[in-house]
Amino acid sequence: MEALLRARIRDRGGKIPFSEFMDLALYAPGIGYYRGPKVFGKEGDFMTAPRVHPIFGWTVARAVRDVWEALGQPLDMTLAELGPGENGLVRGVLEGLQRLGVATSGWEVLLCDRSERKDAYADLAGSARVKWIPPGSSIPPFRGVVLANELLDALPFHRFRKDAAGWSEAWVRWEESRKAFDWSFEPVPKGRWEDALPPEVPSGTVVELPEGLEELLLAIRKSLTEGVILFFDYGGSQEELLQRFPEGSLSTFRRHDQGEDPFDAPGTRDLSAWVNFSYVARLSARCGFRVEGPALQSEFLHHHQIEEAVRELERKSSFEGVKARMAMKSFFFSYRDHRVLTLRC
Repeated sequence: MEALLRARIRDRGGKIPFSEFMDLALYAPGIGYYRGPKVFGKEGDFMTAPRVHPIFGWTVARAVRDVWEALGQPLDMTLAELGPGENGLVRGVLEGLQRLGVATSGWEVLLCDRSERKDAYADLAGSARVKWIPPGSSIPPFRGVVLANELLDALPFHRFRKDAAGWSEAWVRWEESRKAFDWSFEPVPKGRWEDALPPEVPSGTVVELPEGLEELLLAIRKSLTEGVILFFDYGGSQEELLQRFPEGSLSTFRRHDQGEDPFDAPGTRDLSAWVNFSYVARLSARCGFRVEGPALQSEFLHHHQIEEAVRELERKSSFEGVKARMAMKSFFFSYRDHRVLTLRC
């Protein structure tokens, strides 16, 4: 990975935007972080909510059912997931729909993931028609629900720092004397990012904004003729992030330990930042979506009756009920900073 990054920096004239560094570190074919084994789960580096307990997906299934009913219960319903990884949210949602008595055998499931872990979803063939969509591919028009769990925080992002002269962007260079990667800050070109960067903030403030998000939203809007996108992720409003993380929220994760140095063994650890939902909401509205939220993920789960789902399990099995209740408490407390942004069209 170091050799690849150094070659890219050399080919680009001595420096690359941090977003490009992050993209290679996470997704470079064969050696990127998300190309490796056991990223998720207890034996991996972090736990996402669908892995804690399937009741998370079962509860989201109630929201999907509501959309399906609002659309008139179409037989050609589509359920898509962006960035499902090896054990995505879609699996629990399909299980939950079956538990609710919704027949999904005629549904189409679209999975779009740069890692293309196709073998992990072979068992879904009996529940729906599963298709893998390579990133960047055009998708025929469909109506349904698009899921994205902890996708936004993993999108390669630009880092900006405010100083006395204005906003500058963080680039990455190779410092030969120290044999290490280092930061290089360059002025932000006029007309680029100006409407996204807050004007009145103290010197030293750092803001992180995702690369390619508007293109992603426009691509979905072009294909999704009627339905909903559900973004699940940790983050906050721009105001909240500026107060909580004035120097930015860039973090690394390995073996469930959080770090701060993105240049420490790139390709072997996750890189992410808290989602600026104010920015995502503005872009979504610009792309033609009706924006709802973001709501606290705990409120979303409560609204869609996770407590009732837990009680149902408790009535059937005290042991399974205890596990589900413990998971629900985890969703309410350990995942208390997670939000759900709903986009409708």
